[in-house]
Amino acid sequence: MESIHFDIALSGTYWSRQPEYSVLVNDTEYDSGPAGKLASVSFTAELAANTEHVLKIRLLNKTPLDTITDNNVIVQDMLLNIHNIRINQVDIGLLLWSHSRYWLDSPRMINGQITAYLDRCVNLGWNGTYEFKFTTPFYHWLLDNL
Repeated sequence: MESIHFDIALSGTYWSRQPEYSVLVNDTEYDSGPAGKLASVSFTAELAANTEHVLKIRLLNKTPLDTITDNNVIVQDMLLNIHNIRINQVDIGLLLWSHSRYWLDSPRMINGQITAYLDRCVNLGWNGTYEFKFTTPFYHWLLDNL
């Protein structure tokens, strides 16, 4: 087992209702709640060694009423923003984008194609799950992926 400590900085962009989030590792929930202007999530997980793990950050409560448009231009919206992830005191930096995938709860028409996910997305605008995969031992994975 390896103790992995996570520090995650989130924020909500909203005009009416705050976005609700949930943070999980390997489908075990460690934190949830409203993401106001800034939310800090900090926890330690005991993870099996030499195994792939998945950090998930979910946007849970967006409805069509949370997006206001004017002439097909979004003027007010709800977003869950992932600003930073630190794992064992290490800021993962650009890996936040390059090693993640945002799975949409419902496939969407984006740029003329129906898609179920977006790569390199840290501003969650639809209900769905941001996933960041890594293996343990974490420092070995980090050295291999920098």
